[in-house]
Amino acid sequence: MSESVKNTGYKYKEYAPPAEFLNAIEKFWVFESASFTGSKTHFHLLSDYTTSLIFTFPQSKERNEIFVSGPNLSNCPFRNLPYLITIGARFHPSVFQKIFPIAAIAAKNKAVKLQSFFTSPKIKQLKISLGNVKSTAQKLSVISGFLKGELHGFTLPADPVSSVIEKITNSDGSLKLEQEYSNLPISPRQFQRNFAKATGLTPKEFCRLVRFHTVTRKLVKNNFRHFDTLIESGYYDQSHYYREFREFLGMLPSGFESRQKLIDHKYLVAE
Repeated sequence: MSESVKNTGYKYKEYAPPAEFLNAIEKFWVFESASFTGSKTHFHLLSDYTTSLIFTFPQSKERNEIFVSGPNLSNCPFRNLPYLITIGARFHPSVFQKIFPIAAIAAKNKAVKLQSFFTSPKIKQLKISLGNVKSTAQKLSVISGFLKGELHGFTLPADPVSSVIEKITNSDGSLKLEQEYSNLPISPRQFQRNFAKATGLTPKEFCRLVRFHTVTRKLVKNNFRHFDTLIESGYYDQSHYYREFREFLGMLPSGFESRQKLIDHKYLVAE
C-alpha cells in the first residue's frame, strides 16, 4: 500500500471471535477514523445480509453509543468524527434476533441506538464499563465479556430456515432456491414468511446480498481485480455486475475501489 493511502489515517481490522462464540458471531471489526474525516458520514456500513452490534467511541466529549444495524440492502451512511473508534460484532444471520428481543426488520437499512429498543441495567452497566477503559483491546475484552453472558447456553436451531441459510452462505449465494423449496417439509410460501421473519429479507434478497458480500470481500483481498471477480462470482456480464453495485452501494465498482483504497485493511477474517 502506498504512503499516500497510509496517510489517510483510516484503518480497518478484523478479529476472529473466541471459540465459544463461533456458532453465533462471525467476527469483530474495528474502524479507526482519520484525524480529519471531511464529512460526518464518510464511513459507510456496506450492504449486509446480517445484523451487527456497533459501538462508537468518540475522542470528543460526546458519549459512547451502542447501535444495531442490519440487514442492509443499501449503503448505510454512519456518523463519523475525527479519531472516532468504531467496533462491530457481526452476528451470523438470524442469530442476533434469537438473543435480543428485536425484530429482524427493526434496524433494516439503518443504524439505531440499542437503547431505543429496550432499556436494561446490563446495557447501562456495559456502557459504563466501556467508558472506564481506554485501549481498543480492553474495549474488545469488555464487549466479549458482555456477549459471553448473553450467549450462554445458545445453540443454533435445527429448522428449515437455519438449514437453508447455511446452504446459501456456503454456496456464496449461488444456491438454487427453487430446487431447495421442493425438499422442504413446509410450503414455499410458509417458508418464505418464516425466512423473512428470521432475517428481515426474502430468500432471493438474501442470496443476492451473500453473493455481493463475497464479491466485495474478494475485491479488497485481491487488489480489486474486477474482471476475475465478476467471472468467479457468476454474474452474467459487466452490466449485471454494475447494476448490483449501483443498487447495493449507490456507486460503480470504480467508486467502491476508490473509497476502499482510502482505508488500510488488515487481518481480514477468512469466510
